[in-house]
Amino acid sequence: MVAFGRALVAAAPTRIPWSTDWPYLNVTPMPDDGDLVELLADLLPGQDQRQQVLVDNPARYPLR
Repeated sequence: MVAFGRALVAAAPTRIPWSTDWPYLNVTPMPDDGDLVELLADLLPGQDQRQQVLVDNPARYPLR
């Protein structure tokens, strides 16, 4: 999973916006948010990558 996610970010860093399906209304068992944050850190190990995916890209593609 991590290798695939990193490959996506490497291939198109400006096309990967962050999104979530929180509050996970139809998921059993409920995901552990701490595990998901750690996964995000594994997928985006660099500060520049995190800035791009979590801040810059979503700002460029706002929900309508």
